[in-house]
Amino acid sequence: MLCNEIVGYEILSTGPDMLVQFTANSKTPGQGFKASYQFQPIDNTSTG
Repeated sequence: MLCNEIVGYEILSTGPDMLVQFTANSKTPGQGFKASYQFQPIDNTSTG
């Protein structure tokens, strides 16, 4: 859980799906949030 502490945190999914859940309450006022995502191609190259 990230709570108003980390900026620029990166999360990597090792599978085809990812769930990101945002929760807010009236006890902790904030400035909102900003999120971005990008798809990375699967590296199918083999070495050796």
